[in-house]
Amino acid sequence: MYYKDVYYVEFYDRHTYLYLKHKKYRTTYSLSYWKECLSFYDFGQSYKAFLVSYRHIADLTHDKKDILLTNGVSIPLSKKYKASFMKGYLHYLQCSQ
Repeated sequence: MYYKDVYYVEFYDRHTYLYLKHKKYRTTYSLSYWKECLSFYDFGQSYKAFLVSYRHIADLTHDKKDILLTNGVSIPLSKKYKASFMKGYLHYLQCSQ
């Protein structure tokens, strides 16, 4: 598995799940573990329980409360994480052009 293949990471029910295009992996590592590991690979925290890959973002909803991914999944974007997430995403966009 390559980090580029991971669309997002979700924590629920005391497990962390890595979502790829056609697969889902369950791990026992914490979300903070994945946040540290993936922070250098264009991931940002959008919500208490979510890390999102900037490379797989298709759009943001008009009210900027949800992130739409290229696989059709919608991920919430909370007020608490919005500023830092958007800063990271804009940095990613500038560097990827």
